Amino acid sequence: MVTTPHTLARSPQVIRTRSARRVLWLVGTLTATLLAAEAVTIVLLLGVVEDASRERLRMTARAVGDLVEAMARFDARHSQADHPEGASGATLSQIAEALRTTSGDPLGIIIAHQGVTGVAIDLPRAPRPYET
Repeated sequence: MVTTPHTLARSPQVIRTRSARRVLWLVGTLTATLLAAEAVTIVLLLGVVEDASRERLRMTARAVGDLVEAMARFDARHSQADHPEGASGATLSQIAEALRTTSGDPLGIIIAHQGVTGVAIDLPRAPRPYET
């Protein structure tokens, strides 16, 4: 039998090789597409989680600020003579006591006020280092 390019193209071995290449090409293309889609999904979900965490932190900080302002208003009305440093001293001592008794994660907080000459720090507190 004489092999010509026409008969060689129709041989079963060549057909199997082409079929295997097509299957491998298809599997590779599908794998790459799925990996790309998964990567995009992960990036989008991480962005959503980060935004939600940032918003929750913002709301927590706003709530703590509102609480401190409410304590300060109360102390201005009722604790002016009860504390040696007046109402602001009473408020700061309450906050300091609350921070001392906190049993959760280490918390860093700085309380300051706008003075005549600039910002004055009233209560600095750095987070406690983790014990190993």
